[in-house]
Amino acid sequence: MKAIEGKEYKQAKPEEVIDFLKTRKIDNISISPSRLKFVIYDQQPFIQVSNGKIKEFTVRNSCLKKVLRWFDFPTENFGFLQDETLLAICNDSLKAINARQVNIRLVDEQVVTINSQFYTLLTNLDVIELIKHLGITEISLNDYFMRIYTKEEYRTKPVLDDTCGFGLNVFNSETGFAAVGIQHFILRYICTNGATAPVDIFAEKQNHYGLQTKYIRNFLEGQLKKVEESRKNIIFALKKSNDEPAKKLYTTYSFKIDSIIGKWKSKQFFEGFDVERTKYDMFNFITEKAKSYDLMKKYRLERLAGELIMN
Repeated sequence: MKAIEGKEYKQAKPEEVIDFLKTRKIDNISISPSRLKFVIYDQQPFIQVSNGKIKEFTVRNSCLKKVLRWFDFPTENFGFLQDETLLAICNDSLKAINARQVNIRLVDEQVVTINSQFYTLLTNLDVIELIKHLGITEISLNDYFMRIYTKEEYRTKPVLDDTCGFGLNVFNSETGFAAVGIQHFILRYICTNGATAPVDIFAEKQNHYGLQTKYIRNFLEGQLKKVEESRKNIIFALKKSNDEPAKKLYTTYSFKIDSIIGKWKSKQFFEGFDVERTKYDMFNFITEKAKSYDLMKKYRLERLAGELIMN
């Protein structure tokens, strides 16, 4: 199947991404899921919208994955399915949605997602406007989520001769693949590896469902007030990790790596890593390997590295 992926930016200049976001054509359709049907022509998926008359719209990969996620169908490796099988599963999922209406979001006349009416949309431009005072340096963006990098606010050497800079990452999704959240971004200058760690481990993100936009805005503002104190905890954990063995955590984090990159792939991922080394070494190893993955897997691996340090 030749479903389309939208435009992707990898740590691009903010003005470039903002200009793209402002020039998109956005449309929304509220309709009963019973009036929707996926079809395929020449391996290209479309969705039929029956609302008085039938209209057909090109479908992006993100839409197919979102429909499958309604009922927790695994989406990482659905490429092995025959086109007809995948379409049948997606159409059965539409039929099973217990809702009077769903919201279809179109970008440049292509369907990027189908969300519940309880989904609270906070646009990427809204988020950029909310946090622009922090100094945005780079933005990564695709159909699934947005990741904003802010300027460095603090620099330290948690380990001798290993300088780390601290900024923030702010996350959002217009399609339902990521929650709104703020995390510390830790950059090791010696190798430009990055990792993230929560500002507030007990309330690190807010899902878009059943919330007012004002509440999500207030959440972001509240997180910013906790940055300085939580950064001290991360620096302490980084220093401590250089004296802790990696071996006792290796099995646990192998399973977690598998959940991100695919079942039973952690052995290959950790090839060349000496489990007798420290937790800090394992942190560095994961963040270095993360560079070679797509935007979402890269973020999940960098987040896992931060979790390792704070464990």
